[in-house]
Amino acid sequence: MGVEREKMLERLIDEWEQAGRVSPVEQLCASHPELVDDLRSRIEAIEAFDSKVMGMDATASATWSSAGLAEFESRGRSQLLGTRLGSYDIQEIIGEGGMGIVFKARQQTPTRWVALKVHHPNSSDPRQLERFRREIELNGKLQNDGIVRIYDAGEVQTSSGPLIFFVMEYVPGQPLDRYLEQNKPPRQARIKLLVDICKAIEHAHANGITHRDLKPSNILVTQEGQPKILDFGIARDSSPDSESQFRTEAGKMIGTLRYMSPEQVHGAIDQIGPWTDVYALGLLAFETLSGSLPFELAGKSDWQAWKLIIDGQPKRLGAIDPSLRSDLETIVHKAIAREIGQRYPAVSAFRADLEAYLTHQPISAAPPSQWYRAKKFFRRNWLWVSPFGALVAATLLFAIYATVQNRRLVYEQGQTLEEHRRADNESRRNAFMVADLRTSNGVAALEANDPAISLLWFAAALKDLPPDPLREHDLRLRYAYAQGILPKLIRAERNGGWARHAAFGPIRVKLENDTNQGRFVAVIVQENSANAKGIELKHSGEILDAAISPDGSTIATASRDGTARLWRVTDGSAIGKPMQHTKSVNSAVFSVDGSRVVTASRDFTARVWNSRTGQPVTPPLKHELQVEYACFSHQGDKIATCDWSRIVRV
Repeated sequence: MGVEREKMLERLIDEWEQAGRVSPVEQLCASHPELVDDLRSRIEAIEAFDSKVMGMDATASATWSSAGLAEFESRGRSQLLGTRLGSYDIQEIIGEGGMGIVFKARQQTPTRWVALKVHHPNSSDPRQLERFRREIELNGKLQNDGIVRIYDAGEVQTSSGPLIFFVMEYVPGQPLDRYLEQNKPPRQARIKLLVDICKAIEHAHANGITHRDLKPSNILVTQEGQPKILDFGIARDSSPDSESQFRTEAGKMIGTLRYMSPEQVHGAIDQIGPWTDVYALGLLAFETLSGSLPFELAGKSDWQAWKLIIDGQPKRLGAIDPSLRSDLETIVHKAIAREIGQRYPAVSAFRADLEAYLTHQPISAAPPSQWYRAKKFFRRNWLWVSPFGALVAATLLFAIYATVQNRRLVYEQGQTLEEHRRADNESRRNAFMVADLRTSNGVAALEANDPAISLLWFAAALKDLPPDPLREHDLRLRYAYAQGILPKLIRAERNGGWARHAAFGPIRVKLENDTNQGRFVAVIVQENSANAKGIELKHSGEILDAAISPDGSTIATASRDGTARLWRVTDGSAIGKPMQHTKSVNSAVFSVDGSRVVTASRDFTARVWNSRTGQPVTPPLKHELQVEYACFSHQGDKIATCDWSRIVRV
């Protein structure tokens, strides 16, 4: 059945429940007629289950008449408390069950405290009386230190009718779960406690008695850690010499749902046997070791709980506590296997594996591999094998260490080679991108009839081009072509700093940087007076670049002092405030129309400024490394930047 179909059936069942379980199936499936048969089968199963639950509730709670219950509450207790029943002085109530009340009483001869259980005299269900008598009979057959003993039983006549009672050993202890919570014994002690409980149940099974209601409240633990099992009221006697075979009606569930086995939930009486108690003991072991049960039934309806026990997947013990991912998890999950044939066949086998775990012996539930058996042998005999074991272990550890180290070295070498290969490939791709961009700029310069600039671009492309014969040949042809149409050099003049830009016009700029004297200036020189002293443009640090605006009216300078400045050519006066960076400014370039200046800096940014005011035009253009150079496109709508990663960004 598909997931969507299953979800739809669940939704229709919810609608049926919300409508008081009276809506016809055909009406519920009006929009999904194909689900009629499946929905009807589900509803019939739920109604059959409810009848089982009602049977269980009636059995557990005793169908007492309201008048009889009222009399018992208002009169029965007051009659019995502080009175003597036979040779027993009744002192106080210590427990209440479905079939009666348990009192603490003082026996006269011999003098001792006892627990006296009284059947309710006004019960309207004769089967309850039969169960009460059977509890006396079954308990009387059992003589074991782990089972509460029966001392006496009898019947007395009262004004309300016959009062049946039996007297048990008084156990000054706590229910199993409360004992574990308050005393918090270590894991080994908890397992030993489970072993003792198993021994007591083995004794019951040896006498043909299946308890069927093992749970923490039915196991008292003394301060000495001795468990005592009680309440055999719904036990099943399958011994050959049993005179009265009390049979639970088929289809009725008897017990406590949280601790029921799948066959009990099914109401399959013919499948009840010692393996049923094995399942309950497995649940007790799960709860004793982890503090919870394998099925989370809190907040679920009886029907949902029933489905979970029958079809659900129990939580793994190791999922709750990783330290339990061992033989212990294997043992417990074999005990709570859904299929009877997958469980331990008897409590003795379950107990034997718990004891094997305590003594580090191999368990029957684990696959008997040679390594597993050897591991258990060394664990048991660690004292005398330790010298030899230490030598073997040291040898093995060294071999393992050497193998691991060798593999790690080979792996790391492989990783290093792979990283180098990837880095080389990335570097080649970036270098080709830069070369292609420089080539494109060179071609654009040629198309703009500027062969000098194109030569610079082609030379830069050739300088950093990775080995590639075809690209190199193409670039050299372009370089030769540009060189062939380049005008001859008329004059060369050395600047005192880097010369990044050149422009034709009536003026030129010389960079004069003298670190020893702390003199950093750019000098404006008239073209027709090369030897004349020009106008000095001063910075507090070395001037790295200077550019002349296209109209020749403005000069932009870039300096190591972290600023770029705009100057008037006419008198060398500053325009606006310094264009501020936080580190050296590497270049300054005007746009084609001269309205803007772009600066590149070692502070990992490029910035665009208004050339008339020196104010920023855009937010900083951020990079991951220092920006070496930036320039505008011919149209002025784009900016290209190049940082130390050799990646050009547009």
